Amino acid sequence: MISISGNTYAVRTQLAALGGKWNAATKQWMVPADRAAEARKLVAGAAKTSNRNGGLRYKDGMSYYDRNGCFVLGDDD
Repeated sequence: MISISGNTYAVRTQLAALGGKWNAATKQWMVPADRAAEARKLVAGAAKTSNRNGGLRYKDGMSYYDRNGCFVLGDDD
């Protein structure tokens, strides 16, 4: 098994379909070695879905208030 990290949330279903298992202790996906290249390609092409404040980004990067009440400037602003 090979560990995969990065922006995995958006492709978590596809990683699981590749035989991957989420490791909560290390906060990484573990995928079979023979599927690692495919998993890395999925993660590299994944859309950004979250920010440092823990809020989810709206489609197209619009500004919003996160769940902590902090204003987050979107990618398009």
